[in-house]
Amino acid sequence: MSSQIYNCDSCDKIYSSYMGLWKHKKSIHKKIEVINDEQEQKDEMKKHICKYCTKEFGDRTARWRHEKKYCKLNSPEITVKILIVIIQIVIILSIAIIQLLIAV
Repeated sequence: MSSQIYNCDSCDKIYSSYMGLWKHKKSIHKKIEVINDEQEQKDEMKKHICKYCTKEFGDRTARWRHEKKYCKLNSPEITVKILIVIIQIVIILSIAIIQLLIAV
């Protein structure tokens, strides 16, 4: 009988048989590889981002079409709404600064 030991190079677990190591790698590390591969594929697919609404697209043609024809943030009505929200934020921050100055 051989007293050889088998180490997992991913997590340093030790097994007395090659079959034990093989089962460990298949059941533990194969799942991790699949999850990582799926995430990498999703990340690669979504590289093209709309400059108006930051929506992500799988290719630049889809992004271009969206920006030119469908992106609602490109419309003047939305631009006015965004400006109103920015003005409201500035007013709220100004009030907060004034309150802090009064408190000092």
